[in-house]
Amino acid sequence: MNRNAWRIAALVTLVVAAVGGGLAIRVNGHFTWGTPEMPKAQCEALLAQPTAQVAYQARVAAAVVREPQNTWSNLAFVFVGVLIAARDRRPFPRLLGAALCSLGLTSGLYHASLSPAWRTADVAMMSWVTVALSCVGIAALRRKPSNNYAPFHLSIGGVSGALAMLAAVSRNDIKIAGIKPFDSTYTTVAGVALISALLLAGVVFGSRLGHRVRPSPGRIILLTAVVVAGIGCQLGDHPGHCFCHPESAVQAHAVWHILMAAAIALAYDTFAVIEDKDPLVRRS
Repeated sequence: MNRNAWRIAALVTLVVAAVGGGLAIRVNGHFTWGTPEMPKAQCEALLAQPTAQVAYQARVAAAVVREPQNTWSNLAFVFVGVLIAARDRRPFPRLLGAALCSLGLTSGLYHASLSPAWRTADVAMMSWVTVALSCVGIAALRRKPSNNYAPFHLSIGGVSGALAMLAAVSRNDIKIAGIKPFDSTYTTVAGVALISALLLAGVVFGSRLGHRVRPSPGRIILLTAVVVAGIGCQLGDHPGHCFCHPESAVQAHAVWHILMAAAIALAYDTFAVIEDKDPLVRRS
């Protein structure tokens, strides 16, 4: 295990947290984000019994960090992103690390501001993470794994990521048969399905593709449990659902952030095992 990468990830995350926290304290009382968007899925900014948009706006209008738990929990994405990028110098893992760090920053800014513009950036970075992790998975399934990636493969990853982000930006403008196919709910489900298919292919067909190692059942079970728990937190955080408690000390959407960061780390780890590379967590 490369302990230096873990130290770097912890240090960078602490620096980002310190800078963000320092800025929030410094501008408190001197800066506002403007009018927040209408309440969406997350509950942290809502009143226990939201009855009017006026009450909602009054609750968050003066705050610099309008959803504290949902904002700071995004540091988990920054930590995992830096850890992967520092640990694995190959282009696709570096791409994944950059996407995760960008997601952590944009999602943090969205939950701090509740601004529609930052929501769009948040959704776009989620798409980029999905593409980057898919690139890592496809590379792991190559018959002859290599540390070298042709510029053509990198360009495919870059173009695919750009198209995914473009779709995220225009998600409310594209409708097919009355359905918005690029809505974040659909794209999240599609991303989970794609990554799951790549993992399944690696586990089932890895030996046929010339790989010597299969991930242990425990690793797959843990990854599945984390994803299911994360999806449960995300769905349960909707207004009126079981985990939607605006005054709670623990917010389900914040837990979703942490679990999804862990799931991405576990998925990357599983692809590393499939490719017979050194994972973040040592094999038992």
